[in-house]
Amino acid sequence: MSQVCEIKCPHCGQWTLWKGDVDDRCLYCDSFLEPQRFSREIEKKIVTQVKKENDYFALKPTDGRIKREVKIFFNSFRWLIYYFEIAFFIFIILSYKKAASFMVRYLDDRSAKIKAELDADSEDFFKRVMQQADQQQHAGMR
Repeated sequence: MSQVCEIKCPHCGQWTLWKGDVDDRCLYCDSFLEPQRFSREIEKKIVTQVKKENDYFALKPTDGRIKREVKIFFNSFRWLIYYFEIAFFIFIILSYKKAASFMVRYLDDRSAKIKAELDADSEDFFKRVMQQADQQQHAGMR
């Protein structure tokens, strides 16, 4: 049950009855008592209508019961696919972070192994070069 109050009209300045509805009008000048609220409500209605019209399968008043149900199903299915795509990309991003940390550990281990092999190879190479130099030096002394 709505309560009736009095409010001063923003246009004519007279006190008039007000029920609190969006479309309440002044009894004297017939203008809206809350023009900003009324325009916001009309804007919301227009935006929701435009959103419904921009739907992939727009529902029309002339559609039959079965056609309407099929359109509702496909619109819902489309949104479901959209949310699955978002979830998939989130999964890929989170998986990438795990894979990246795994790859970093693997590459660190692999590079340490390669470095150890190179150190061993360079040490062997150095020993061979030193042996050849010693042999050449001993050959030159004879």
